[in-house]
Amino acid sequence: MQNLIKTIYISLIILLFSCTEKINIPIEVSLNIKESYMDLGEGLKIIALDETGTDISSNAEFTISGEASPLINVNIFTPKEIGEYIIKCKYKNTYSTEDTIYVFEAASYDKKNFIENFVSTDCGSCPRLFYAIDLLKENSMEVNIVNIYSDKFSDITKIIDLKKHLNKEYEPLSYVNRNFTWTNPEHSNLNEVFSLKGQKSHYMISNSFKGDVSSQKASIYVEYTKPALGSYLNAYLLEDNIIETQVNYTEFFGSPAANLIDYTHNNVLRDIISPIEGEKIIYDSPTSSGNFTSEFPLSTQNKGYIYENLKLLIFVTDKNGEIINSYISKLN
Repeated sequence: MQNLIKTIYISLIILLFSCTEKINIPIEVSLNIKESYMDLGEGLKIIALDETGTDISSNAEFTISGEASPLINVNIFTPKEIGEYIIKCKYKNTYSTEDTIYVFEAASYDKKNFIENFVSTDCGSCPRLFYAIDLLKENSMEVNIVNIYSDKFSDITKIIDLKKHLNKEYEPLSYVNRNFTWTNPEHSNLNEVFSLKGQKSHYMISNSFKGDVSSQKASIYVEYTKPALGSYLNAYLLEDNIIETQVNYTEFFGSPAANLIDYTHNNVLRDIISPIEGEKIIYDSPTSSGNFTSEFPLSTQNKGYIYENLKLLIFVTDKNGEIINSYISKLN
């Protein structure tokens, strides 16, 4: 994996003073770090700037955790061990403030990519998304899918709230990892999803179920090697094998175009178990690996669901709302 270069801009603002008298120089120093967490093997690029914004890195001395650092490759520091590194810069006897970088093991858990399809049964263009998903499966691209219908199958009020939360107000639309919208026509842009294959994550998700059908609860376990502060835990109830006619204006399922009678709808969103925005994750330590658990009650009776076809989709989103990892399991 290509090293991710994080840049530290160290501004040293030195107030002018009289050159005819030696006095203590009042100094204002600021240290701006865009990202204080990094993976082992990544590079950290350090740039020092003076009060005019001029790069003075070649004349500055950088200190990493108390020892003069022999920075190489244009001031790139690559830590060899996980841990905490304190960074400071010296320029003409003027020091910057200290800041801390936390280095973690590289991501090692397989990432299961995640696609949300915004569709409806009366949307004649929506089958193109189903066709694109079929092509992914035919090409052995494993991805967790949720089909979110705006006209039926779930609480429409929740769907409206979810679309507002994600700012996805129209259909058909395919949202990948809550990071980008799959380009239309999706079947001609499969590489946008194929390019995600083999990604790693710092998070591993699993779950178990407690109780019988009438009082079932989902117990969720998440292990992480680098905490993603500001992250949320989400849980969706899905159902497969729902038979319903799908309006169709496309020729992906036969020519000429015709409605898909008794079409089998899979990965259908039935209920949002967690809050719409997810359950905020509270970390024991913001600078170390660990795990957390949560539990959600499952209301599945008297809803018209076929229990044997139900699945639980769990995913964690970061502070920007993007998918960190996802996991799916059958209720039975």
